Amino acid sequence: MDSFEWGSGEIAGEEAELSFALFGDANVYSILVAAFSAGLSRDTAWNLANVESRFLHSFHLAGKVFKRGVTFVGDIETPIRHKIDAEHSYCVKQVDRLEQCFETVRRDDVVIIDQGVADYWRLQIPGKFLCFKFSEVEKNLLTVRAIVNILRAHQPPRSRVIVVGGGVAGDLVGFAAGILGFRCHYIPTTLLAMIDSSLGGKVGVNFEPWGKNQIGLFRSPVGVSIWTGWLSTLDDVQLRSGLVEALKHALLGGQTQLWHDLMDAAKSTPVNDRLIRSKILDVISIKQAVISRDPFERGERAILNFGHTLGHALETFATKRGHSVTHGECVAIGMIHALRLSAEYCGMTGVEEMISDLRLVCPNSKRLCKMFGTADDLPSVKEEILGLLLADKKASSNLSAATDSGHVKYVLLTAPGSIARSQSGAWTVSHPQATAWLDIVKTWNFLMST
Repeated sequence: MDSFEWGSGEIAGEEAELSFALFGDANVYSILVAAFSAGLSRDTAWNLANVESRFLHSFHLAGKVFKRGVTFVGDIETPIRHKIDAEHSYCVKQVDRLEQCFETVRRDDVVIIDQGVADYWRLQIPGKFLCFKFSEVEKNLLTVRAIVNILRAHQPPRSRVIVVGGGVAGDLVGFAAGILGFRCHYIPTTLLAMIDSSLGGKVGVNFEPWGKNQIGLFRSPVGVSIWTGWLSTLDDVQLRSGLVEALKHALLGGQTQLWHDLMDAAKSTPVNDRLIRSKILDVISIKQAVISRDPFERGERAILNFGHTLGHALETFATKRGHSVTHGECVAIGMIHALRLSAEYCGMTGVEEMISDLRLVCPNSKRLCKMFGTADDLPSVKEEILGLLLADKKASSNLSAATDSGHVKYVLLTAPGSIARSQSGAWTVSHPQATAWLDIVKTWNFLMST
């Protein structure tokens, strides 16, 4: 579908108060719900020709955050998602001491720190700061509203927001700041945030029941300060979770030696954080190279979602049921699935060793069975998981999980560092819904047997 045509008339909903608190407009939330309910994808243009003029601003606000921005037709020429930000460039700096992270903090900046980080490092962190408890379970618009209220109360005009914490903190505060038009400086305190989520300016939150990071913005920070000393407080589970994203970068960059070095760190007991620290800039450079070529995800940047199609679906599924699972564990499952598909459909060879490595950083069969069930249990959750897959930001337009017409889009490889391209030149490979489900069942049987 090239464009979606909206009906006219009053836009209303039960979440009007939340919508107004966030966007200064009571209709935005209902428009977002309508867009997701219609199964619209990021590449579906919103045709506003039949929308009453008094509602156009509401649609523009909703379109700006729907899957980080859509194209409009009818009354606007420039796609919001692709508009170049004059302040797009920023510096990623690795520092030697904790206090160097805060050297550029000005008096009127607001410093927001994850509560867990503050509890451990409070005495070493200079200046005044606000604490906030961040969690994946509460990574939603209600939490964004709370942060927006904090920033409105403390934020002078033209000042910055300094975010100290992991990926969830960066996403939530970054999105809240973006809504208000403020700029952020990130001080990532987890491995995952250092090598992935703090880079590239993508901020977003979950939107139920459509899944992870569905509402968001492209909002480049003013800078990122990386101090690897934060890693000393992380346990092996958190370090291995971050290592999964690092392994993904190494695979996409075709850097097999980096893959082996990172796996050496993961296999150590405890995890070899000293080796990790020595490789952080190598990992970061791979992602930065992709982002520099496609900052607003018009094409190539989609490859950074390798393993995330199924991974995000499983993470959302498990989190909703109260299971304790890390982002990295779910992405590891997704990467195993993507490697199996790469071998079957794209002729990739030598995947067995990489899959064997990834089994070390994803849940064992006992935990998988507890969280998701056996292959025999999968039919009972088929519609839910397919619904999450089809709500993925790469999925095809105007599709719903209730039909067999949907397509799931995967990032696949022909070899390390070589992305499989579709006939149209896209950076993803599209699989019909029915085929996608059969492939998931095969992967699940494999995981349960190894």
